[in-house]
Amino acid sequence: MLFDHMFTTIHLRHVGLASLLFLAVAATAAAEEWSQWGGPDRNFTVEARELATSWPEGGPPREWSLPLGPGHSAVVVADGTLFATYRRGDREVLVAHNAAHGGLKWRDEQQAQLWKGFDSQFGSGPHSTPLVAGGRLFTVSVRALVRCLDPRTGKVLWSHDLWQEHDAKPGDRGYASSPLEYDGALVVPTSGKGSGLVALEAASGEVRWTNLELTNNAISSPVVARVGDRDQLVAFMGREVVGVAPADGRVLWRHPHETKYRVNAMTPLGGGDGLIFVSAAYDSGSRALQLSSDGASVEELWYERKLQIHHGTAVRLGDTVVGSSGDFGPAFLTGLDVRTGELRFKSRGFAKANLLLVGEQLVILDEDGVLALASLGADGPVVHARAQVLHSVSWAAPALVGTILYLRDQRELVALDLGPRSP
Repeated sequence: MLFDHMFTTIHLRHVGLASLLFLAVAATAAAEEWSQWGGPDRNFTVEARELATSWPEGGPPREWSLPLGPGHSAVVVADGTLFATYRRGDREVLVAHNAAHGGLKWRDEQQAQLWKGFDSQFGSGPHSTPLVAGGRLFTVSVRALVRCLDPRTGKVLWSHDLWQEHDAKPGDRGYASSPLEYDGALVVPTSGKGSGLVALEAASGEVRWTNLELTNNAISSPVVARVGDRDQLVAFMGREVVGVAPADGRVLWRHPHETKYRVNAMTPLGGGDGLIFVSAAYDSGSRALQLSSDGASVEELWYERKLQIHHGTAVRLGDTVVGSSGDFGPAFLTGLDVRTGELRFKSRGFAKANLLLVGEQLVILDEDGVLALASLGADGPVVHARAQVLHSVSWAAPALVGTILYLRDQRELVALDLGPRSP
């Protein structure tokens, strides 16, 4: 009861300006969304916008904040509503909040009991980030239960238990892949004995196709890569990177990428030039693959161990790819030439971090809750503003809608205004 009471307590920066804040942020949210893992293009990159180049001592202005339970899933924002998931006891909670002022719209709970052999030292989930597409809300629990809900009311429209229906018991850390919508289908890795990728009809939940070859799912999330006028799905599995035809799940190509413990966690990073970048930690490394003109094969351009991304995000600015290199030791912001693998910079100053690219500006959130705004210079990131904004483990990637940055840790959900301040 105490937690429920706390959950409804919203802290506004200026209570007297709440209505103005509502209108301003609602207008921003209507113009832009962050409706899936990785943002509009699933690559943690958005178009340039005017951001403040300096912050007050306490960091960017806090629009609102509220208590939140543990979980590493990121938040998404669509149609002015923010969706977040967290764990409470043996249940997973899904909440819908007004993105402008944090007011609770609805809350849903489901049983998500952990199982024998579950390794909770890195958290008990949920890990998978929700998805809003086609007027529907999709979630995947730590037990691999896929659900489709009405985002306005929280009513469950359909569900599929990947564990029971596809013999897809999650690994010992729980299910972590974030779903992808393509052409009216919800694509989810399963790692089952009978299927490795499954496409479900978004409207009904019926199976559109399953892939019987890919049985080594990791904790990464699939993306769409475009070659000429053709799309394909790219997935970073436990031992390899694969390209899959979105119409029927047929494997187009596969390329090995072995990592200790099969923890290939980074989301593949693609560009309009058909180049695909992947990276992993645990003494692994990074590699770049070039898709052929017909998308039916790949050529390895390079492999380099100087950048080892654990579960953070990578971004690409021109021919430079940037990521936080390291797993449970020191971490370095590292830049490589995406075409050659040549080291461009290696910079100290942050713990293991997630990155967002806003035009040519870099937003950095490290696992200690330190937020920074930087630009990329010849010798690495030039930090313009830095502040401690969260106070527990911060592994969830932030989301940016307009100039409002939404971020969470294991205790709190926060909305910060990164825009320039009026005199």
